[in-house]
Amino acid sequence: MKLFFWSSIFPFYGNVDEKAHFDLITKYGNGEKYLKIPLPYSKDAVDLISNYQSDEYLRRVDSGTEYDLLLDFIYPPKQEDARLFVQSLKNYQNNSPPLYYWITGAYYWLAGINSESSIDALYSLRWFSSGISLLFFVCFVWFLKRNMGTTAALSASILLLCFPQPVYYFLNNDVLSLPLITFAILLSWNSKRNHVILSSILMGLAVWNKLSNLALVAIPPIIYLLSKENKQQKFKTIFSYSIVLGIIILPLFLWNYNSTGTFTANAEKISILKWGENSFEDMLNHPIRTWEGLKHFLWFPILSLMRGEVTWRLYPIIPEWMDYLIVVLVILSLLYLAWKRKSQAKLLQSTYLATLFAFSFLTYLSLVFDYTESVYPSAKYPFFTSGRILIGIFPFFILAINEMIMGIGKKLNISPIYFSIALGLVFIITEYHFRKMFIYSPINFFGIL
Repeated sequence: MKLFFWSSIFPFYGNVDEKAHFDLITKYGNGEKYLKIPLPYSKDAVDLISNYQSDEYLRRVDSGTEYDLLLDFIYPPKQEDARLFVQSLKNYQNNSPPLYYWITGAYYWLAGINSESSIDALYSLRWFSSGISLLFFVCFVWFLKRNMGTTAALSASILLLCFPQPVYYFLNNDVLSLPLITFAILLSWNSKRNHVILSSILMGLAVWNKLSNLALVAIPPIIYLLSKENKQQKFKTIFSYSIVLGIIILPLFLWNYNSTGTFTANAEKISILKWGENSFEDMLNHPIRTWEGLKHFLWFPILSLMRGEVTWRLYPIIPEWMDYLIVVLVILSLLYLAWKRKSQAKLLQSTYLATLFAFSFLTYLSLVFDYTESVYPSAKYPFFTSGRILIGIFPFFILAINEMIMGIGKKLNISPIYFSIALGLVFIITEYHFRKMFIYSPINFFGIL
């Protein structure tokens, strides 16, 4: 119900790249030049974006009349001008790995969606995408019940459903990264051959879904390395994982090279977003080395990962006090895992490795590129803080928080489910209160009925 409700409430198109992802869905759905996808938005995307786009995400209204525009991410008020504007855009997500777009593009084609479709057809596409998250929730609860017991599974599932992360409600490839990365790491907790093979397959598919997931492929091998098996068995396990992973992801790099001339296919995206290249001296003088810069860099990736980046009139749709609550919960849960490291070794390893690799990757992106001419990151805040690009590690922070709640419940002799429900209600009620303005949008699903 929550997935259906919010995916129906949020107007098209969300400020977190939903327009760009939708354009790629139309291109794959219509079979437009798979090896060399055209940069301009497709005809279907141009028509459906200019017809149904909402300015409520990125237009700030002052005194009810004046607008504060966010550069190229805003459309003119007239539909004719908007269509011309969209036609002039280049899709910076154009060379993203294809897995998510194959799946949603297939639905786009089977559902017969085209440039003349109504907005309810677009919402059906969004529901289909959200259905991937629903399937993930079911599998996640089943896995936890088998491996951690009914109480832990129920408590963790309540937290996962109630946390204010809106990634499930929009068209974006992060939706598919969530189950692939999560289960690739969870399966690595067991070194049985079939688990190792399946873990490497899922991790390989995660890279086929989003290239940033490449930053996480070393987590399972390190978990195998830290296991209690003998050295020979560890070598065999890591070797098997690496071979299968290599076989799966090698065709992607060959695909990229054939279509763009580079193995990562990021050159066009970097050019469109106007990311320059930092010199070594610039890296040494980066503001991340200051206390204020470091605080900014550490704070926002956690928030991006745990509560998302959706805005309303350019303002966050979650109150500041909840930001503090989320960060405190994450920090306390990480400390709790360190304290219980013997009984929760696998969860500790997974969560700490996820944190290490995520921040290492974001640090690399922050230091290597010059953001002087880009909108995000910017010259004022040259930090890449979008933790959501590694959304697959999100459930491990939920599990860490859940483990802390389980410990508190055991200490107080109170069922941890009560604590999860109480925390979940705080999130749901606050989420509804601060997002209810979307309910009154004239162009969401319920507004057009």
